[in-house]
Amino acid sequence: MILIPAVPDSDLRRALERVKRVTGERWTADFVIQRIRSGEAQSFRFDNGIEHLAWMVVEAYGEPLVMNVWILEGWPGIENREEMIALIDDLARSIKAKSWKLESPRKGWARMLRGYITRTRTVYERDVP
Repeated sequence: MILIPAVPDSDLRRALERVKRVTGERWTADFVIQRIRSGEAQSFRFDNGIEHLAWMVVEAYGEPLVMNVWILEGWPGIENREEMIALIDDLARSIKAKSWKLESPRKGWARMLRGYITRTRTVYERDVP
């Protein structure tokens, strides 16, 4: 598996719109793409050399530096998770991040990453009536 920097295109836009539709995220595809184009976020593709497996959008912030895996879309397959984690670790290491995090309401990622990532908090939210 390889991790390839990706420029925003119609395929990434469709992936972002799918994530928004499935999760109810508040950001729009246009907002994410604008952040990538401005350099405030970066987009990547996971690829196995034959086919596209997943998209990832990351941003970094804080002191010490944390790499936030803002959006992860696709399914690299459970058989590829160790390699996927190593690629994310390498990316975080390359920008001198001390850690990386992922927040997702999707239970599939929790199962996929079990044993590789630690749950550190739960976010509760209430809409004001």
